[in-house]
Amino acid sequence: MQTHGTHEMPHVPARTHLLVALVLAVLTGFAFLAVGYHWIPLSALVPILLVLALVQVAFQLLYYMRLRVSRRLFAVFFVSGLLLAVLIAVIVKVLVVL
Repeated sequence: MQTHGTHEMPHVPARTHLLVALVLAVLTGFAFLAVGYHWIPLSALVPILLVLALVQVAFQLLYYMRLRVSRRLFAVFFVSGLLLAVLIAVIVKVLVVL
């Protein structure tokens, strides 16, 4: 195990990072091809791309930012900040429409 500061953090093998990078590359390639070649109707394209983006962000947070192996408190802080940002964006959007 690698140690960072006062707590121990498990080592994530290079193979895992390569596999995550491959998954992210495939998802990105699919998104570019779907947009470029009009494989998916426009009405369904935006929701599908948003889901793909959320999956990619989840992989990046869990593996590259190491939220999967770090203390649960860090994940709670991150998710709380993310939810607060979404809430503020929705409130601003509603106020702009009014």
